[in-house]
Amino acid sequence: MINLKYPNFWSKKNWLSSIMVFFSYIYIFLGFVRTQTTRKVKLPQKIICVGNITLGGSGKTQIVAWLAQKLAKQKISFVIVTKAYKSDLTKVKLVKKTDTAKEVGDESVMLRKYGSVIAAKKINYALPLIHQINPEIVILDDGMQNPVLQKNLQILAIDLLKGVGNNRIFPAGPLRESLKSGFAKSDLIFMVGNNQSKDINLINSITLSQKPYFTATIKLKENLDKNMEYIAFAGIGNPEKFYSLLLENNLKVKQYVSFGDHHNYSDDEIQKLLDLANLNNASLITTEKDYVKLANKYKKLVICAKVDLSFENEQKCIDLVYEKLFQEN
Repeated sequence: MINLKYPNFWSKKNWLSSIMVFFSYIYIFLGFVRTQTTRKVKLPQKIICVGNITLGGSGKTQIVAWLAQKLAKQKISFVIVTKAYKSDLTKVKLVKKTDTAKEVGDESVMLRKYGSVIAAKKINYALPLIHQINPEIVILDDGMQNPVLQKNLQILAIDLLKGVGNNRIFPAGPLRESLKSGFAKSDLIFMVGNNQSKDINLINSITLSQKPYFTATIKLKENLDKNMEYIAFAGIGNPEKFYSLLLENNLKVKQYVSFGDHHNYSDDEIQKLLDLANLNNASLITTEKDYVKLANKYKKLVICAKVDLSFENEQKCIDLVYEKLFQEN
Protein backbone atom coordinates (compact mmCIF):
# COMPACT_ATOMS: atom_id res chain seq x y z
CA MET A 1 0.00 0.00 0.00
CA ILE A 2 1.20 3.51 -0.80
CA ASN A 3 0.56 5.40 2.42
CA LEU A 4 0.82 9.16 2.22
CA LYS A 5 -1.33 12.20 2.69
CA TYR A 6 -3.21 13.64 -0.27
CA PRO A 7 -0.92 16.46 -1.52
CA ASN A 8 -2.45 19.70 -2.79
CA PHE A 9 -1.00 19.30 -6.29
CA TRP A 10 -3.11 16.16 -6.81
CA SER A 11 -6.19 18.38 -6.94
CA LYS A 12 -5.21 20.20 -10.14
CA LYS A 13 -2.68 20.09 -12.95
CA ASN A 14 0.26 22.37 -12.27
CA TRP A 15 4.03 22.49 -12.80
CA LEU A 16 4.77 20.14 -9.89
CA SER A 17 2.27 17.58 -11.14
CA SER A 18 3.70 17.86 -14.67
CA ILE A 19 7.23 17.16 -13.41
CA MET A 20 5.95 13.93 -11.83
CA VAL A 21 4.40 12.61 -15.07
CA PHE A 22 7.66 10.87 -16.05
CA PHE A 23 7.50 8.79 -12.85
CA SER A 24 3.86 7.98 -13.61
CA TYR A 25 4.99 6.11 -16.73
CA ILE A 26 7.38 4.03 -14.59
CA TYR A 27 4.51 3.25 -12.19
CA ILE A 28 2.26 2.25 -15.12
CA PHE A 29 4.99 0.06 -16.61
CA LEU A 30 5.59 -1.76 -13.31
CA GLY A 31 1.85 -2.39 -13.00
CA PHE A 32 1.78 -3.80 -16.55
CA VAL A 33 4.70 -6.13 -15.82
CA ARG A 34 3.00 -7.35 -12.64
CA THR A 35 -0.24 -8.09 -14.48
CA GLN A 36 1.52 -9.96 -17.28
CA THR A 37 3.75 -12.06 -15.02
CA THR A 38 1.28 -12.94 -12.24
CA ARG A 39 -0.17 -16.44 -12.28
CA LYS A 40 -3.92 -15.97 -11.93
CA VAL A 41 -5.94 -18.13 -9.54
CA LYS A 42 -9.57 -19.12 -10.14
CA LEU A 43 -11.43 -20.12 -6.98
CA PRO A 44 -14.63 -22.20 -6.87
CA GLN A 45 -16.26 -19.37 -4.91
CA LYS A 46 -17.74 -16.23 -6.42
CA ILE A 47 -15.36 -13.30 -5.90
CA ILE A 48 -16.59 -9.75 -5.29
CA CYS A 49 -13.91 -7.08 -5.35
CA VAL A 50 -14.69 -3.65 -3.92
CA GLY A 51 -11.90 -1.36 -5.04
CA ASN A 52 -11.01 2.10 -6.22
CA ILE A 53 -8.80 3.78 -8.76
CA THR A 54 -7.53 6.53 -6.48
CA LEU A 55 -5.29 6.59 -3.43
CA GLY A 56 -7.02 7.56 -0.22
CA GLY A 57 -10.49 6.92 1.16
CA SER A 58 -13.38 6.29 -1.21
CA GLY A 59 -15.93 4.46 0.95
CA LYS A 60 -14.82 0.88 0.15
CA THR A 61 -15.20 -0.40 3.69
CA GLN A 62 -18.74 0.97 4.03
CA ILE A 63 -19.66 -0.74 0.75
CA VAL A 64 -18.20 -4.04 2.00
CA ALA A 65 -20.25 -3.71 5.20
CA TRP A 66 -23.39 -2.99 3.13
CA LEU A 67 -22.76 -6.03 0.92
CA ALA A 68 -22.14 -8.25 3.95
CA GLN A 69 -25.46 -7.23 5.48
CA LYS A 70 -27.34 -7.92 2.24
CA LEU A 71 -25.73 -11.35 1.81
CA ALA A 72 -26.39 -12.28 5.45
CA LYS A 73 -30.04 -11.31 5.04
CA GLN A 74 -30.29 -13.75 2.12
CA LYS A 75 -28.45 -16.41 4.17
CA ILE A 76 -25.63 -16.54 1.59
CA SER A 77 -22.37 -17.61 3.23
CA PHE A 78 -19.39 -15.31 2.71
CA VAL A 79 -16.00 -14.32 4.04
CA ILE A 80 -14.39 -10.88 3.85
CA VAL A 81 -10.68 -10.54 3.04
CA THR A 82 -8.85 -7.40 4.17
CA LYS A 83 -5.22 -6.31 3.78
CA ALA A 84 -4.51 -5.67 7.48
CA TYR A 85 -3.02 -2.23 6.77
CA LYS A 86 -0.80 -0.75 9.48
CA SER A 87 -1.03 -3.88 11.66
CA ASP A 88 1.60 -6.17 13.16
CA LEU A 89 0.31 -9.09 11.09
CA THR A 90 3.00 -10.68 8.92
CA LYS A 91 0.97 -13.26 7.01
CA VAL A 92 -2.67 -14.22 7.62
CA LYS A 93 -5.23 -14.67 10.40
CA LEU A 94 -8.90 -15.50 10.78
CA VAL A 95 -10.05 -12.50 12.79
CA LYS A 96 -11.49 -13.15 16.25
CA LYS A 97 -13.69 -10.83 18.29
CA THR A 98 -10.82 -10.36 20.72
CA ASP A 99 -8.30 -9.26 18.07
CA THR A 100 -7.20 -5.64 18.09
CA ALA A 101 -6.59 -3.24 15.23
CA LYS A 102 -2.87 -3.36 16.00
CA GLU A 103 -2.94 -7.13 15.48
CA VAL A 104 -5.12 -7.38 12.34
CA GLY A 105 -5.87 -3.83 11.10
CA ASP A 106 -8.70 -1.39 11.73
CA GLU A 107 -10.84 -2.50 8.78
CA SER A 108 -10.64 -6.14 9.90
CA VAL A 109 -11.88 -5.29 13.39
CA MET A 110 -14.58 -2.97 12.08
CA LEU A 111 -15.93 -5.55 9.58
CA ARG A 112 -15.76 -8.54 11.95
CA LYS A 113 -19.25 -7.78 13.35
CA TYR A 114 -20.77 -8.37 9.90
CA GLY A 115 -19.31 -11.84 9.32
CA SER A 116 -16.11 -13.88 9.04
CA VAL A 117 -13.01 -11.85 8.17
CA ILE A 118 -9.60 -13.01 6.98
CA ALA A 119 -6.81 -10.48 7.47
CA ALA A 120 -4.03 -11.19 4.99
CA LYS A 121 -0.95 -9.22 4.00
CA LYS A 122 -1.14 -10.88 0.58
CA ILE A 123 -4.14 -12.47 -1.12
CA ASN A 124 -2.14 -15.68 -1.66
CA TYR A 125 -1.82 -16.06 2.10
CA ALA A 126 -5.63 -16.10 2.44
CA LEU A 127 -6.23 -18.96 0.00
CA PRO A 128 -5.84 -21.88 2.47
CA LEU A 129 -8.28 -20.27 4.92
CA ILE A 130 -10.78 -19.55 2.14
CA HIS A 131 -10.56 -23.21 1.14
CA GLN A 132 -11.06 -24.27 4.77
CA ILE A 133 -14.09 -22.01 5.37
CA ASN A 134 -15.48 -22.74 1.89
CA PRO A 135 -18.05 -19.90 1.66
CA GLU A 136 -20.24 -19.19 -1.35
CA ILE A 137 -18.87 -15.66 -1.70
CA VAL A 138 -15.50 -14.02 -1.05
CA ILE A 139 -15.56 -10.23 -0.64
CA LEU A 140 -12.25 -8.47 -1.22
CA ASP A 141 -11.91 -5.15 0.57
CA ASP A 142 -9.60 -3.52 -1.99
CA GLY A 143 -7.63 -5.36 -4.68
CA MET A 144 -8.94 -4.00 -7.97
CA GLN A 145 -5.36 -3.58 -9.20
CA ASN A 146 -4.29 -6.98 -7.82
CA PRO A 147 -4.26 -9.54 -10.67
CA VAL A 148 -3.92 -12.69 -8.52
CA LEU A 149 -7.60 -13.69 -8.28
CA GLN A 150 -10.12 -13.91 -11.10
CA LYS A 151 -13.12 -11.86 -10.01
CA ASN A 152 -16.81 -12.37 -10.78
CA LEU A 153 -17.97 -8.89 -9.80
CA GLN A 154 -15.90 -5.72 -9.51
CA ILE A 155 -17.39 -2.70 -7.78
CA LEU A 156 -15.57 0.59 -8.25
CA ALA A 157 -15.94 3.09 -5.39
CA ILE A 158 -15.47 6.79 -6.18
CA ASP A 159 -15.47 9.51 -3.54
CA LEU A 160 -17.80 12.32 -4.57
CA LEU A 161 -15.94 14.91 -2.52
CA LYS A 162 -12.52 14.53 -4.19
CA GLY A 163 -13.43 12.64 -7.35
CA VAL A 164 -10.29 11.76 -9.30
CA GLY A 165 -8.37 14.95 -8.57
CA ASN A 166 -6.24 16.15 -11.49
CA ASN A 167 -6.94 12.93 -13.44
CA ARG A 168 -3.26 11.98 -13.44
CA ILE A 169 -1.65 8.71 -12.35
CA PHE A 170 0.51 8.37 -9.23
CA PRO A 171 2.76 10.12 -8.33
CA ALA A 172 1.61 12.98 -10.61
CA GLY A 173 -1.94 12.52 -9.31
CA PRO A 174 -4.11 10.28 -7.15
CA LEU A 175 -5.03 7.67 -9.78
CA ARG A 176 -3.80 4.08 -9.44
CA GLU A 177 -4.63 3.51 -13.10
CA SER A 178 -6.32 5.44 -15.90
CA LEU A 179 -10.05 6.09 -15.80
CA LYS A 180 -10.42 4.14 -19.03
CA SER A 181 -8.82 0.97 -17.67
CA GLY A 182 -10.57 1.32 -14.30
CA PHE A 183 -14.00 1.63 -15.90
CA ALA A 184 -13.25 -1.21 -18.32
CA LYS A 185 -12.67 -3.72 -15.52
CA SER A 186 -15.58 -2.50 -13.37
CA ASP A 187 -19.07 -4.03 -13.43
CA LEU A 188 -20.73 -1.44 -11.17
CA ILE A 189 -19.70 2.04 -10.11
CA PHE A 190 -20.69 3.39 -6.69
CA MET A 191 -20.29 7.13 -6.12
CA VAL A 192 -20.07 7.63 -2.36
CA GLY A 193 -20.66 10.89 -0.51
CA ASN A 194 -23.13 13.60 0.32
CA ASN A 195 -21.77 16.18 -2.12
CA GLN A 196 -22.76 16.84 -5.69
CA SER A 197 -19.82 16.03 -7.94
CA LYS A 198 -18.43 19.16 -9.59
CA ASP A 199 -16.17 17.13 -11.87
CA ILE A 200 -18.09 17.26 -15.14
CA ASN A 201 -15.37 15.31 -16.96
CA LEU A 202 -15.68 12.48 -14.43
CA ILE A 203 -19.46 12.33 -14.79
CA ASN A 204 -19.16 12.37 -18.59
CA SER A 205 -16.54 9.58 -18.45
CA ILE A 206 -18.81 7.42 -16.27
CA THR A 207 -21.72 8.01 -18.63
CA LEU A 208 -19.60 7.14 -21.68
CA SER A 209 -18.40 3.95 -19.97
CA GLN A 210 -22.00 2.70 -20.11
CA LYS A 211 -21.46 0.96 -16.78
CA PRO A 212 -24.33 1.04 -14.25
CA TYR A 213 -23.63 3.55 -11.51
CA PHE A 214 -25.34 4.40 -8.24
CA THR A 215 -25.02 7.18 -5.69
CA ALA A 216 -24.72 6.28 -2.01
CA THR A 217 -25.05 8.93 0.67
CA ILE A 218 -23.52 8.55 4.13
CA LYS A 219 -25.91 8.72 7.08
CA LEU A 220 -25.27 8.72 10.81
CA LYS A 221 -26.76 5.61 12.43
CA GLU A 222 -27.61 7.43 15.66
CA ASN A 223 -28.79 10.92 16.53
CA LEU A 224 -26.03 12.87 18.23
CA ASP A 225 -26.50 15.75 20.66
CA LYS A 226 -26.67 18.97 18.64
CA ASN A 227 -26.33 21.12 21.78
CA MET A 228 -22.95 19.64 22.60
CA GLU A 229 -19.68 21.01 21.27
CA TYR A 230 -17.17 18.62 19.71
CA ILE A 231 -13.51 18.18 18.86
CA ALA A 232 -13.42 15.89 15.80
CA PHE A 233 -10.40 13.75 14.95
CA ALA A 234 -9.75 11.20 12.23
CA GLY A 235 -6.93 9.14 10.74
CA ILE A 236 -8.56 7.98 7.51
CA GLY A 237 -7.90 8.45 3.80
CA ASN A 238 -10.32 11.36 3.45
CA PRO A 239 -11.04 12.99 6.84
CA GLU A 240 -12.81 15.91 5.15
CA LYS A 241 -15.68 13.55 4.29
CA PHE A 242 -16.17 12.79 7.99
CA TYR A 243 -15.96 16.45 9.00
CA SER A 244 -18.48 17.42 6.31
CA LEU A 245 -20.88 14.77 7.58
CA LEU A 246 -20.77 16.24 11.09
CA LEU A 247 -21.50 19.72 9.75
CA GLU A 248 -24.34 18.42 7.55
CA ASN A 249 -25.93 17.05 10.73
CA ASN A 250 -25.65 20.47 12.37
CA LEU A 251 -23.14 19.39 14.99
CA LYS A 252 -21.08 22.10 16.64
CA VAL A 253 -17.47 21.22 15.85
CA LYS A 254 -14.96 23.59 17.44
CA GLN A 255 -11.80 22.03 16.03
CA TYR A 256 -10.60 19.31 13.65
CA VAL A 257 -7.48 17.19 14.17
CA SER A 258 -6.30 14.98 11.29
CA PHE A 259 -3.81 12.11 11.27
CA GLY A 260 -2.42 9.93 8.47
CA ASP A 261 -4.50 7.12 6.95
CA HIS A 262 -4.75 4.00 9.20
CA HIS A 263 -3.01 5.91 12.00
CA ASN A 264 -2.39 3.97 15.22
CA TYR A 265 -2.90 6.24 18.24
CA SER A 266 -0.43 6.41 21.10
CA ASP A 267 -1.48 7.11 24.71
CA ASP A 268 0.25 10.47 24.46
CA GLU A 269 -1.76 11.48 21.37
CA ILE A 270 -5.08 10.49 22.93
CA GLN A 271 -4.22 12.29 26.15
CA LYS A 272 -3.44 15.46 24.18
CA LEU A 273 -6.81 15.16 22.44
CA LEU A 274 -8.56 14.71 25.80
CA ASP A 275 -6.75 17.75 27.17
CA LEU A 276 -7.80 19.76 24.11
CA ALA A 277 -11.42 18.69 24.60
CA ASN A 278 -11.35 19.61 28.30
CA LEU A 279 -9.79 22.98 27.51
CA ASN A 280 -12.63 23.72 25.06
CA ASN A 281 -15.34 22.16 27.24
CA ALA A 282 -16.08 19.82 24.33
CA SER A 283 -16.47 16.10 23.64
CA LEU A 284 -14.18 14.05 21.40
CA ILE A 285 -15.81 12.44 18.36
CA THR A 286 -14.26 10.19 15.73
CA THR A 287 -15.02 7.63 13.02
CA GLU A 288 -15.75 3.96 13.67
CA LYS A 289 -12.52 3.03 11.89
CA ASP A 290 -10.57 5.22 14.33
CA TYR A 291 -12.62 4.21 17.35
CA VAL A 292 -11.70 0.52 17.04
CA LYS A 293 -8.03 1.49 17.37
CA LEU A 294 -8.47 3.18 20.74
CA ALA A 295 -7.41 1.41 23.91
CA ASN A 296 -10.42 0.26 25.95
CA LYS A 297 -9.66 2.76 28.72
CA TYR A 298 -10.33 5.63 26.28
CA LYS A 299 -13.45 4.33 24.53
CA LYS A 300 -15.87 5.67 27.16
CA LEU A 301 -14.30 9.11 26.71
CA VAL A 302 -14.77 9.29 22.93
CA ILE A 303 -17.99 9.32 20.87
CA CYS A 304 -18.04 6.96 17.89
CA ALA A 305 -19.91 8.32 14.87
CA LYS A 306 -21.25 5.14 13.24
CA VAL A 307 -22.52 5.45 9.68
CA ASP A 308 -24.61 3.61 7.11
CA LEU A 309 -24.86 3.92 3.33
CA SER A 310 -28.17 4.92 1.79
CA PHE A 311 -28.46 4.09 -1.91
CA GLU A 312 -30.67 5.67 -4.51
CA ASN A 313 -32.61 2.85 -6.21
CA GLU A 314 -31.20 0.38 -3.71
CA GLN A 315 -33.34 -2.56 -4.86
CA LYS A 316 -32.20 -2.06 -8.47
CA CYS A 317 -28.62 -1.96 -7.22
CA ILE A 318 -29.06 -5.20 -5.24
CA ASP A 319 -30.75 -6.91 -8.19
CA LEU A 320 -27.82 -6.00 -10.45
CA VAL A 321 -25.32 -7.31 -7.90
CA TYR A 322 -27.04 -10.70 -7.78
CA GLU A 323 -27.61 -10.76 -11.53
CA LYS A 324 -23.94 -10.14 -12.34
CA LEU A 325 -22.76 -12.40 -9.53
CA PHE A 326 -24.81 -15.45 -10.35
CA GLN A 327 -25.19 -15.12 -14.12
CA GLU A 328 -24.23 -18.18 -16.11
CA ASN A 329 -20.72 -18.12 -17.55
